[in-house]
Amino acid sequence: MTFNVEEKHAVGGAGAAMVVPTVVDMVGLDELLVSLADAVFEGDRGSAAFVTGIGSSVIGAGMILGAILSDIDDWLGVIIAGLGVGFTGVGLRAFGEGGA
Repeated sequence: MTFNVEEKHAVGGAGAAMVVPTVVDMVGLDELLVSLADAVFEGDRGSAAFVTGIGSSVIGAGMILGAILSDIDDWLGVIIAGLGVGFTGVGLRAFGEGGA
């Protein structure tokens, strides 16, 4: 089977979106970010998770918006958008860390 351009872009974007949460989970970065913010907020894990989640989500949304509005296109735009979706997913996970 031969992939056409759209299928190659879909695979690349999905791969990029998958890489961010996988790497973050492997190094435990999401928990470290919440722990750091937890120390700043002196034990208020809900606020710490909220700030960390908002930060990651804003990074992700910025990457997606940048890929849409800039002149970046083709495979690089798809990869950047995929990474943005991955960062947004990390932000959602950070929200969940606050309840633990």
